[in-house]
Formats: sequence, C-alpha cells, structure tokens
Amino acid sequence: MLLLKRKLKYSDYLITWFDMHKKTIKDSTAANYSLILYDYIIPKLGNMEMNKITHNNIQEYLYELSTNGKIKGEGGLSKSTLKKVVIIIKLSLSQAIREGIIDEINLKFTYPPDNSINKVEVFTKKEQNILVAYITKNITNKNIGILIALLTGIRIGELCALQWKDIDLKNNSISITKTLQRIYQKNQNEKFSKILIATPKTKKSVREIPISTELSRILKSIKKEENNYILSGTNNPFEPRTIRQYYSRMLEKISLRKLKFHCLRHTFATNCIELNVDYKTVSELLGHSSVSTTLDLYVHTKLSQKQRCINLLSNCIKNIEI
Repeated sequence: MLLLKRKLKYSDYLITWFDMHKKTIKDSTAANYSLILYDYIIPKLGNMEMNKITHNNIQEYLYELSTNGKIKGEGGLSKSTLKKVVIIIKLSLSQAIREGIIDEINLKFTYPPDNSINKVEVFTKKEQNILVAYITKNITNKNIGILIALLTGIRIGELCALQWKDIDLKNNSISITKTLQRIYQKNQNEKFSKILIATPKTKKSVREIPISTELSRILKSIKKEENNYILSGTNNPFEPRTIRQYYSRMLEKISLRKLKFHCLRHTFATNCIELNVDYKTVSELLGHSSVSTTLDLYVHTKLSQKQRCINLLSNCIKNIEI
C-alpha cells in the first residue's frame, strides 16, 4: 500500500490535500490558492510521481517561474505570486512527509529577488481640488464614494461593502468591518467566480475612521436605509470593477490623469505624512498590519532634507579641532 502511495501522481495528491486544506482558510485565500494550483503547480509538477519529487527539481521549477526563461530578475512571476507557489508546495509536501508518502526532503527554496520598483503615484494638490470641486457640485452615491476614498484612504473592497449602518453621522465616524471582492476559483473542470463579502484582509484592517464635519454633512444629504450600500443606494452592492470603470470615466470627463483607484488611498496617506501626522496614526487609519508597511510605502525623505543633513554634517566636520 505504501508503495502504491509513493507512486501517486503529485497532482492527485495535491487535489486531495487542497480539498481538506481549504476548509481551514478564508474563502478568498482558498480561491487564490486554487488559481496557483491549477495555473502553475499542476501543469508542470503534477505528472511527477510522489517518490520522485526532489528539492532540486522543485528549485529548478521555481527559478523557471521567476525568470520565465529570461535573464535573472527579468520577466516571470512576481515575488508575491512565487511566495504563494512556495507556500502551497511546502504545505502539501510537509503533509506528505508526515503521512510517510515521501521521504524527508529539504523544503527551503530560494529564487531570484524581485527587482521591480513599485512607484507610489498620487494626485497633486491641484488635481485633488479639481476632483473635490466636481464631486461637491455633482452629488451622487458613486461620487461620494470616491470622495470617501480620497478623504479616508479606505480600500476599494471596503468601500464597496460599506453600508449606511457602518457610518455614525452623530459621532462622525466610519466603521470598517468587511470587504467585498469578486473571487476567481478553479477546479479540475472549470474556472468560475463569485462575489464575496467577508472580514477585511487583516485584524488591523477592522478599524474606525473619523470623518470631517463637512463630509458628514454631505453624507447626511443623501443618506438612505441603514442596510443600503453607500455606492449603489440599494440593498445590492456594486463590485470593485463597476466603481473602477465609473471612476475612470469620471477622470476622463474632468481631464485628470487616469491614475488607478488605489491612488486615492496613496494620496490620502501622502497628505497625512506631509501634514506631519505621526506614522502610527497613519498606519491605523490605513489599516496596515504594521507601521513598517506604512514607512516602506510612504515615507521617502525629500532631497532638500537630505541636503540639509549633509550640510549639517559638513559644518560639524569643519568645527573639529585637529
């Protein structure tokens, strides 16, 4: 029986393992893993017999995925996607080792670093003024949703899931307790999708955000039933792609750069940093898992500040007695 198990194809074992594992993780994570499983792991490694899996052949495949056959660091999958591939391989093979299906193998893998630079794009002050002026002159549910994103930094999924019952207009605050997304899944036979409303991505993402009295006043003017969604004004929510398409058309209409919807969040964070709001507060407003995430994304010393530092050091050296 053990010999038969060892001759199992990795794809057969993976499918059985995943059917059990997905019961222990969030639906959105399971959907993401299913795409990784059927798009990347099974097509290449699935036909391998369990007893023939080695550290080297997995390592070679990870290198292939990361470079896509090109020069190291160019092309291929992003580092975040590669990490998901590695997680699934490690989890599944660790279980196979515990079950005695394969012998102990080294599950520590390396792959070329991700050398891509993520540039944070934000709207200028002039662009923000144009955007706010247009919205306040054209009060609609979708427009107000865009204004909320600019003034609070909430993610698009959090905005799509926002209902009137989540907004306290008496105390001027918004409670973020859920997010909405369309998740794509795969199985052996098909690829399909569904709308999912669930808790936010991390515990820190569940938060309360204060809003200005001016935003509160505008919200009061369009408030509807408690269970209605802010963006749609009905009991049926809009999904992210709907509001992204509307937002893109709006930018075109008012002749603004077509920055991604997420740039509203970047703009909010950058505004906070430039106003010298402490990093801990900015991190909590954004719902980041840690302050270091906020620092890595948004805190970039200006050239003028660097020049001042060099000048101070130069003056210090001049004053040293020799």
